[in-house]
Amino acid sequence: MEKRIRFYQSSIDRKTLEPAESCRQLRESYVIFVCTEDYYGRGLALYKRKSVIEGAEDLMYKDGSHAYILNAAFTVKNLSEPALEFLQYINARCRKLDIDISDSEYLTRIDQAVEDIKSYKGKVERLITLATKIEDVRFYARKEALEEGLAEGEHSAMVGVVKRLLKQQGSLEDITDICGLDLDEIKKIAEDE
Repeated sequence: MEKRIRFYQSSIDRKTLEPAESCRQLRESYVIFVCTEDYYGRGLALYKRKSVIEGAEDLMYKDGSHAYILNAAFTVKNLSEPALEFLQYINARCRKLDIDISDSEYLTRIDQAVEDIKSYKGKVERLITLATKIEDVRFYARKEALEEGLAEGEHSAMVGVVKRLLKQQGSLEDITDICGLDLDEIKKIAEDE
């Protein structure tokens, strides 16, 4: 689970930081796992990751990333009452146990939302498909920008090679053969020199 949290945290960072932004502009990020089993076996309702400097544990390592592991199989109540009720709801639904939520408007709304999604099977597929399409658009836009940048960089490097060969008095035809550029482009570079 720790590796999965790290993966999600890095995914969040990549998606929220624009290509031209500095790492100083990283935003706070939160990964929250709701587990139906007690991953750490200590019974806590909430396991909260805390990063410190080894050997100086009083120094917090403040990178802005946060990880919370909620345990629906808790025995130690270290969360607020509404959060504990939510975990009890998760635990009961996971294990197909009866649970009375009639006194909780909060849980009743959650339960209704879950039932609405389950009753409309196409909704989940549409949401997943839409999310995938959005991710594809982002991926191809980044790839295209990278390829354009690489092509521009390669062209600039090739212009530099042409200029060095021109200084060595190479013939335009030889430079064309060496660099793979057409003769007109070599002539244009030579005129600019």
